Amino acid sequence: MSNNDARPIDLMVAPIWPQWQRLSRLLFSGQIAFNSELARWETTELDTEHNVRLRDRTMQSKYRVTLDEHLATLRDRSQFFEVILIKAHSLMDAHGRYVRYILDSKDLTLLYRAPTENEIQIIFDIHLTGGVEAWGGKLLMELGRDWRIIDGKAGLIQTSILRNAFAHGYVSATQGMLDAAVERGASLPLAAGDPIALTFEQCRLHLSRIKSFCRRLDGGLVNLAKENYQGR
Repeated sequence: MSNNDARPIDLMVAPIWPQWQRLSRLLFSGQIAFNSELARWETTELDTEHNVRLRDRTMQSKYRVTLDEHLATLRDRSQFFEVILIKAHSLMDAHGRYVRYILDSKDLTLLYRAPTENEIQIIFDIHLTGGVEAWGGKLLMELGRDWRIIDGKAGLIQTSILRNAFAHGYVSATQGMLDAAVERGASLPLAAGDPIALTFEQCRLHLSRIKSFCRRLDGGLVNLAKENYQGR
């Protein structure tokens, strides 16, 4: 390695990315499993279809469900996608705290290694102030980056608002929710009273926005490490 070559950086050591990979696989594998199970029963001819009850003895539970109810659940997957989004958003928050710690501690060795147990606890205790547009914007500014991510800052704010709605049990949009989106520089494709739910495609979009933002932060860290190395 020459004096001008920076040490290779593997940001997969950041705690978010192994978890993100598992979450992405759960999204896609879950969709495959739902489709396969639905197709299996829809192509099965039963004379008494509406009286059939299903039970899986391997679950060691007395739970039974009618075939009609089972198929209705498989078709309505919004709650599954909502859980995926809530988890993805929590990973984004965790990554924000991780980047905040690196910037505050100026410990760029974390770009080459996993954090220690003590560092993980310190990172966990960091409080990010304001919405993602506030703490995220501050991180981007300190890293010399802008909001060139999928759908920009407004898209990520929209994702954050919907995540909060799902996390707090909202089933329909409220006027307060719509007003808050406008105040934060975004909008929701809903009217007050409209049901809020997620499809596979919408969930993918929200995850793409979150991943794009986190990668933008990573890019700033890489540049910071290169500048630090070249200035030695």
